Amino acid sequence: MQHQMQIVDITDDATGEIHALARSHTPTYVNEVGHNPQLHTNVLIRDKNDRSIHYYVAIDKEHAMKKDDSVELLVDYGDVYEEVRERKGYGRVNINSSDEDLLQKNLMRSIRDRSEVEKDCLDIKVVDMFHLVEFLTNKIFKPMQQSITENSTKGVTLDIRGKKNLIAMRRLNWIGDKLSGRLNKLIGEGAIIERHEFVTYIHKAIKTWKKSSVGDEESHLKALEDELHEELEYQAQAPALTASVDTSHRRNRTFSPIPIPDDNFPGWLVQGVPRCTSPNQGNNVDKYWSHPELPGVQVRSKVGLQAFVAMMGEKGVGVMEVYKEMSKNQEYDKFFIRKA
Repeated sequence: MQHQMQIVDITDDATGEIHALARSHTPTYVNEVGHNPQLHTNVLIRDKNDRSIHYYVAIDKEHAMKKDDSVELLVDYGDVYEEVRERKGYGRVNINSSDEDLLQKNLMRSIRDRSEVEKDCLDIKVVDMFHLVEFLTNKIFKPMQQSITENSTKGVTLDIRGKKNLIAMRRLNWIGDKLSGRLNKLIGEGAIIERHEFVTYIHKAIKTWKKSSVGDEESHLKALEDELHEELEYQAQAPALTASVDTSHRRNRTFSPIPIPDDNFPGWLVQGVPRCTSPNQGNNVDKYWSHPELPGVQVRSKVGLQAFVAMMGEKGVGVMEVYKEMSKNQEYDKFFIRKA
C-alpha cells in the first residue's frame, strides 16, 4: 500500500513561528516519536471521509494508564518526514554522527536548497516574479523590518528571534540578487515589451530590501557569520549557476554595511563604512575586507589585499599562513586592523 502525506503550513509568514489558528488546534501540541526506541507512538493519523485528516489517541494494553496518569502524545509521521527530523536534529543520520559531520551535512543540504531556489529564479517570468516579490515584500519583508527596527539596539544581545530576523533578511537580499540578475537578463534580451509597471515595482522593492536596517553592530555581524560562510561555500560549489546570472548591476552599487562576498576576491568578504564627511564632499565609503579563517582581522586597503592574495599564490599556502608571515614584518602592519 502506498502511503501519502498531507502537509499543512502552520507557520506565520513573517516570523516563522506557529500561527494563532494552528495554536488553537490540539494536533499542534502532539510531538513526533522519531527514532527513540524508548518512546511509543500513541497517536494515529487517519483519513476521514477520504478527505480530512484526524488524530486519534490509541493507548494499547501494554501502555494502559491508571487514573490520574499523564502521558505525552506522540505520533509517527513515517519515512517521508525524515528530512524534517534531520533538520531538527533527531533523524537517523544525527544519531551516530559527530558534530562536525552534522555541520557539513547541514551545509550541503542548504547548498542544495539554494541551488533549487536559483534554478527557479533563472527561468521565472516577469508576471510570476512580480507576484513573488509582492508577496515577499508585504508578507515577509515589512513585518520583519519592523521587528528588526523595534528590537535592534546597540549593546543589547540579540535573542533567537532577532538572529533569525537578520538571517532571513540576508537571505531575502540573496534572493533579490538572483531575481535582479534574471530581470536584467530579460531586459537585455528585449524580452520585456509590456508590463513595465511590474518591472518598476520589482526594481524598487528589491532596492528597498537592500536598504534594510541590518546594521554593522558586532552582534549583527556575529549572527550572520554562518550565513555568510554558507553563501561563500555555495558560490564555490555552484559556479555554473552563479555565473549564469548577470551580476553586472552590482559593480556600481553602494557597498553593504555588513560583509558580503567580493566577486573580485573569491573567499573574501567586503564591507563598506561611510566616512564622516561634509555634505559637499559626497558620500565616501571606506572598504574593509575580512576572511572566515581570520576572525577579528580586517584588511583595510585593496592594495593590502592584493599583496596578501599575491603572497598566497607565490608561496602556495593558505590564508592563515600568509597572515602569520605578514605579521612578522612591520611593513604590512598598515594593511590590517585587529579587533580586540
